[in-house]
Amino acid sequence: MIYRRFGAFVGAFAVGSLLLVAPAQAMPAQPADQPRLRAAGLSADLAVSVRGTSVPVHSAGKPFTVIATNLSTSTVSQKVTVTVTATASQSGLLVGPTPYDTDACKAAGAGRFTCAAGDLVPGGSAKFDFSYAASSSATPRQGAGSVTGQVSASTLDPNLSNNSAQARIDIVPAGSDLSVSIPDSAAVPAGRTATTYARIGNFGSANAPRVVFSVHPPNGATLAGVALRDGTGGYGVPCPVASDRKSANCSVGTLLAGNYATARILVSLPSGAASGSTFTGGVGTAAAASSAAQNLMAERSLPVAQSALSPTDDPTDNSDTYACPVS
Repeated sequence: MIYRRFGAFVGAFAVGSLLLVAPAQAMPAQPADQPRLRAAGLSADLAVSVRGTSVPVHSAGKPFTVIATNLSTSTVSQKVTVTVTATASQSGLLVGPTPYDTDACKAAGAGRFTCAAGDLVPGGSAKFDFSYAASSSATPRQGAGSVTGQVSASTLDPNLSNNSAQARIDIVPAGSDLSVSIPDSAAVPAGRTATTYARIGNFGSANAPRVVFSVHPPNGATLAGVALRDGTGGYGVPCPVASDRKSANCSVGTLLAGNYATARILVSLPSGAASGSTFTGGVGTAAAASSAAQNLMAERSLPVAQSALSPTDDPTDNSDTYACPVS
């Protein structure tokens, strides 16, 4: 299989240190046309979360992720905007943040970005990664800074209590740090196969041995196949899939510090699925497995016994969820 470095993102750290910035602003006011939307019964509850905010010293870079999710089961949330504000407890501790998607996320001040998520289908999510690293002189400490994510939309949101989330940034000792990111698939017709890709990375400063990636399909769907990317750029390393098509385990092997592997996930959607619906609850997880468990996994698709992760590993981003919408 092929492993890739995060080189494209490391260069972005030259932007400069994360500075103290103004406090997070209040949630944007509801658009003027929302009384009309309320009368029509059109509303969608948006929620936001932040993950991946522990960074090992001496690592080449670590992403934190801000996720906006449409919790509605029937209404598209239109013109969704995610605002990200990062603050440091003191200047010079952290380098960044820099958005990976510079087309969607634009700077709106020191440590502050506005990201255009577009329209979110019911059950769908938009995820924005920002790279950051501990400065070369930083030592482990809690509360090196904080990240705040806020979400708004032109569609009426009946519950504003979950439109803001904050996470503390910690600098942790050197070690490995696994991370998984899986975007929602593109919409496909009922009865067809949806495709998405998982990034399984080690953002730490030490190698991560015996890495296993486990994946489950969204509720009500099944796995059509899972494979790791190989040295040719194709997906020629198949992962064993359970007989009920509800799980698969991939033996990633050793992930060097600053490298990642990619898995292609194929999901079969039922032929009777309603147009405009979304299959939610898909999940992928990276973990370190014992050698015996990996040997067993290579023979049969069974749950993998997990050994302890590096004590520096940030557990908030070892798993990610994904959804498959129906066109």
